[in-house]
Order: sequence, then C-alpha cells, then structure tokens
Amino acid sequence: MEYTKTDVEKYIEENREDLVQSLRNCETVPAFIKTPAFQIVWDAGCWLNKVLKKHDASEKENRDICFAHGQRCFGRNPIDEAVRLMNEFLVTGTTKDRPGPKLAEEIAKDVLKK
Repeated sequence: MEYTKTDVEKYIEENREDLVQSLRNCETVPAFIKTPAFQIVWDAGCWLNKVLKKHDASEKENRDICFAHGQRCFGRNPIDEAVRLMNEFLVTGTTKDRPGPKLAEEIAKDVLKK
C-alpha cells in the first residue's frame, strides 16, 4: 500500500476539531508552536504517528521519524513530507532521516540554496 496526500488531507478534515484541541492542550509543545501557522505541521505529524503505529513501527522508530518530520517541515510542505516518510518506511522498514543536528544542518543548507 502506498499513501498519498489525499489520505492525509482526509484525516485532517475528519479530525479537524480534535487536532486543533490536541495542539492547544499539549503541555510539551512550546507556546510559539501553538499558532495557526504550525497547525498543519502538527496535523500531518499526528497522521504520520497514527499510521506508523498501524504499521507496527517501534516506539523509538515512531518518535525518530516524527521528530525528523518536524525538522523536514522547515521550508517544505508538511503533508508531502509525512507521505514521503511513511512510504519510505513501508518500503524499507525505516527512513534515512535521523533527527538531530546533522539533519538540521542538511536542511539549513538546502533552504539557503533556494
């Protein structure tokens, strides 16, 4: 099975109120993230988390992939990134992206090229 942007958009549409409330009520997210501009990152990340669990990703793999997703959203479309990471996981059982400073540096260099 391959996921598409439509799968994420449908999930977001069907869960709109719950997603808005879950971001608003999350105690581990800094206040500057709890803004409308970041809602789509949260929404796509929630979809990714749910689908990774459905496909038996370990808790660590899920956490790492979702964190990398958040990093990749800097300068990219959050829905596209969630779909890309999920489909990569389905094919390979993991993703090449590992969250942290190395990925942040790669992303910064990519963004500065544009």
